Amino acid sequence: MAKIFYGIAIIVWVVGGLFGFILSLGIVKANLGIVATVIAFFIAPITFTFAPWYEVYAHSNWQVIIINYGSAILGGIFAVISNAMEDR
Repeated sequence: MAKIFYGIAIIVWVVGGLFGFILSLGIVKANLGIVATVIAFFIAPITFTFAPWYEVYAHSNWQVIIINYGSAILGGIFAVISNAMEDR
C-alpha cells in the first residue's frame, strides 16, 4: 500500500511540475516574447519560481501558483503518508 501512495506522489510531482512549467513559460511568452521564452526554458528554476508570482501580482490570477506549489505540497503529503506506512 505504501508503494501506491509513493507512486501517486511521483505522478503528482511530475504532472503538476511539467504542467506548471508549461504555464510559466506561457506567462513569459505572453509578456516578454519568444526570445525570453527560449532563455527562460534554460533557466527553468527561475521561471518556475518567479513567473507564477508575477501572474498573481500583475493579473491576480492564482491558478498557476496553485498548480505549481499545490502539486508539490500534495505530492509531499502523499510521500509522507507512504513513508509513515513503511515505518509500521
